[in-house]
Amino acid sequence: MSEAAIENDILQYLNYMGGYFWRTHTGKFPPAEKGITDINGLRGGIFYAVEVKRPGQTPSDEQNAYMVRVRGNGGKAFVATSVEDVQREMR
Repeated sequence: MSEAAIENDILQYLNYMGGYFWRTHTGKFPPAEKGITDINGLRGGIFYAVEVKRPGQTPSDEQNAYMVRVRGNGGKAFVATSVEDVQREMR
């Protein structure tokens, strides 16, 4: 399964569960900040940052640094390779 397909499945699941989630990398221009996660959003007053990867892939140093900043500010940030990963992380 492609990373884009995994990302679509995750985004569909997150929006079904409620809250406000969006895909960061849309359009022809990259995000202003290097390393920003693929999906970001809010649910229950918590900011979530989800880096989507195919199984076996790992985040870049910039992506790891972004997730550390999110966690350091009270948000939840994690890598997901499937909807099941998201379900586990959002418990």
